[in-house]
Amino acid sequence: MANAVNELDRISSDPLARRRAQEREDSIRMYEDSLAVSHREGKAEGKAEGKAELVIKLLTLRFGAVDAVNAERVRTASPAELDTFAERVLSARDLDDVLAD
Repeated sequence: MANAVNELDRISSDPLARRRAQEREDSIRMYEDSLAVSHREGKAEGKAEGKAELVIKLLTLRFGAVDAVNAERVRTASPAELDTFAERVLSARDLDDVLAD
């Protein structure tokens, strides 16, 4: 046990070993941060996709089948636009009213 403690003390006092250990810690921290960001972005993207599909379903129920061009318009809309579309479904006369800019 004493040999292990001595070896750890020796390694700890070596500037090169300290720098490498710090670089490993920094790399691990950056990797974990990157994973967290990717997770948040993926989650937000999934929510937007789900919201877009719900808007398309509402449009279909209210106005009939949604053509490919309008479905793509909904799928590429921002989250704020999707909220606006969903609100407009309730009062719009037709699909064009819902998707108007």
